[in-house]
Amino acid sequence: MSSLAKHLFAASAAVLAATTAVVAAASAAEAKDITIYAAPDPDVLTRSVKHADLNLADQAGRKRLEGRVSRAVRYVCAPLESRGTNQLRSECLDFAWSGARPQMALAVERARQLAATGTSSIAPVAIAIRSVSQ
Repeated sequence: MSSLAKHLFAASAAVLAATTAVVAAASAAEAKDITIYAAPDPDVLTRSVKHADLNLADQAGRKRLEGRVSRAVRYVCAPLESRGTNQLRSECLDFAWSGARPQMALAVERARQLAATGTSSIAPVAIAIRSVSQ
């Protein structure tokens, strides 16, 4: 992984950790959509994957989520295909999936909590897919 990708991964991980802490602090009784604003990086593509319509407590719902995330990952990394380097595209795919997997796990855990108890301490949020700097 290039040093730029490592730097971007570390920065994204910090943002994800901070966002997760804020989201986890929201109580189930007060579950509302949370919007966090930040200046977008013009060299980084992002794609939001919504999943409120899926039942992530069952395998079929998780499979559909994985398909949506896969399409979003390919979308944010597509501009690197035209540059002709498989290494950059591969780094982008790895980076995007590295950011997506923990978010997917949180979404599934939230669904399991809701199925088991009717409540969840995890707030509902869309999954944010990011590319490495283009």
